[in-house]
Amino acid sequence: MELKEIRTTIRDKMIEIGYVEWLDQSLDIDVPDTIIENSFRVSVTGGSTEPINQHVKKLSNDVVVNIWKKGFRSEIESQDAALEAVENILCEMLAVNFRTLPSFRRIDFDSYTIEPLVDEDNSSIAKIEMNFVVEIILAVTDDVE
Repeated sequence: MELKEIRTTIRDKMIEIGYVEWLDQSLDIDVPDTIIENSFRVSVTGGSTEPINQHVKKLSNDVVVNIWKKGFRSEIESQDAALEAVENILCEMLAVNFRTLPSFRRIDFDSYTIEPLVDEDNSSIAKIEMNFVVEIILAVTDDVE
């Protein structure tokens, strides 16, 4: 697995389960209602390494997935929807056939936060931040394409 595939692997899974990737610069409270619901953004924020041998390294990469849920009458409803989304995403990301295959990749979950937001029409929005660690084995003696 190449480093750039870390983000795209998570992105592709999020799209597969019904979320829409937000590609513009910021995703804030002023985004139209039709866009913000089930929008997400994946960011690889850093990583660390440990050697395996002269030819390969194990890289642990910090991955943040932000998700927005919108259209609730109260903060409680948005929090419940956010918790349901967290559970569903965890079940998809941590399924054995996804998180450990191929053998040079492993996805683990670290933590999540839910931040309640209120937009101009007093609808409640939940911003969810999920933190994953994606370990890959990188062949450091191969050429990068």
